[in-house]
Amino acid sequence: MTILLRSGILSLLLTAMYSCSNEIDVNATPKETMVVYGILEPDQDTHYIKVNKTYLLQGDAIAAAKDPTNTQYPDILDVKVNAMNGNTVAQTATFTRVMGTSREAGLFPAPEQPLYRYIGNFATDNLQLNIKNIQTGTTVTSSTSLLGNLVVDRPAPLPLVEVVNWTSTYGYKVKFYSAKAGKMYQVSIRFNYKELVGNNTTDTAYKYIDWNLGSLLSTTTNGNEPMEVLIEGNRFYQFCQSSMEVNPNLKRFAGKLDFSIVAANEALATYVETNAPSNTIVQERPSFTNIENGIGIFASRRIYHRTNVGMSNASIQELKTGALTSNLNFQ
Repeated sequence: MTILLRSGILSLLLTAMYSCSNEIDVNATPKETMVVYGILEPDQDTHYIKVNKTYLLQGDAIAAAKDPTNTQYPDILDVKVNAMNGNTVAQTATFTRVMGTSREAGLFPAPEQPLYRYIGNFATDNLQLNIKNIQTGTTVTSSTSLLGNLVVDRPAPLPLVEVVNWTSTYGYKVKFYSAKAGKMYQVSIRFNYKELVGNNTTDTAYKYIDWNLGSLLSTTTNGNEPMEVLIEGNRFYQFCQSSMEVNPNLKRFAGKLDFSIVAANEALATYVETNAPSNTIVQERPSFTNIENGIGIFASRRIYHRTNVGMSNASIQELKTGALTSNLNFQ
């Protein structure tokens, strides 16, 4: 299933509308502006696109955001994606309106929200989006490229056995090759472990902590570029120390590691970088959209998972007795 980016751009737009100018005529007829979010994944056979609308009115904009008629379209949109072979349409994928139920409570209506779903694969990697309001005639368009294969050397793919030694003075290197059309790559590790309260074997909790190792950019989007992330072993124990509660009543048992590499195409990479938190005193940042006649993002990503990676005996022993983690009670 394709996972959508969370919609923050509409709330940012609301803030801009009501704080940046005293010259807005709220009685004027507002221009229809669609807000589009679609992140397509070539490995999935179910894809979603979300389409909302902006609004302009008198009164409390935050309270108005709770009214779905202000931010959501009724069933009046024609949503299609054309798979292109050069200038020829090789396939037209029609997205149908469904109601999603997983939206978290917040500024906008929840948990239900309208989404547009397509079940199936795309005939080519070059995609063109076309959304039309059949009542007003307003149309938005965009295009994107699906990512090619992501080839990973380390951790070794299944069925090969992979064991991480965090005590090695050389550290551990994640090694892979960039995907065609890929630009940004984010690597993360999930450390699974088990907790017992005292000696009560019936009071057991299976837990995990996620370690985001940051992102890196490929030089080009041609693919097949060697990429690697060097992880110093001591950083793993520092992460565990900072992420777990010290509780003498708990006994912990180390489990496996799950590696993830998320590849994003150039449009998504630019969107992520543009919307990243600012670490400077400059508060005004440029906005990014690749939606013609609207705002939002139409892009692609690919996710590689390598689960069930073991740790060496020396690594687990360091968890038990090392200076950074001995008080976490690993057994």
